Amino acid sequence: MYREGPSVSVMDRKTEELRDIFMDVAGDDTVTESQEESRGSLTDRPDVDAALHDIVETLRDRYGFGTDLDDNELVELVQLVYDDVDDDAIASELDADVDAFEVFVARTDCHLVDDTDLPTDADVVDDDDRDPVAVLRETREDGLDAVADAFEVDDRTARKYVLALDAVERSRAANDRYRDAFDDVLTDAALSTNLDTAREDGLDEATEGMEVDVDF
Repeated sequence: MYREGPSVSVMDRKTEELRDIFMDVAGDDTVTESQEESRGSLTDRPDVDAALHDIVETLRDRYGFGTDLDDNELVELVQLVYDDVDDDAIASELDADVDAFEVFVARTDCHLVDDTDLPTDADVVDDDDRDPVAVLRETREDGLDAVADAFEVDDRTARKYVLALDAVERSRAANDRYRDAFDDVLTDAALSTNLDTAREDGLDEATEGMEVDVDF
């Protein structure tokens, strides 16, 4: 996700505690793997679904959306983004008839853009060591044609650059609170799921080979 230095969110105390407990139980090397494996099951958790809906609804009410996707589809999209699924694959996963560009628009509505959505140094036509984001910010004022000329890209790519920059600026103006909210919900939920799995695995190992004789 698009972040710079101190704008990266810090996990809240509850999430830190969950991480510490989980790492004690499962070990350092299993955290990332377990998060990736468990993330897909989060759609079955009503608390996660409700929390994501609240964030999406708040974003829609405050900013308005350019996407035609409904809130259910956007919640699914957010979860896929956090699973590192690319726009083409997300378009295929969603029930809605959308392409990768429409998925991108929906991501910008949700403030979910990263540095790959913005131009790089190599994209600037006039090699004068200017920052590409600064060039984009300047040419944006003159319209999409000016952006396309500055980076020698087609109109759709120029529009993507502008939408990405707009989303970054909206997010920063809101102190990244909505991205932080997504982070908190999905990270906390993933760690909770992993902790449950670790406890179950630990119980299985502890009871393996034991005879259970219970009369009812």
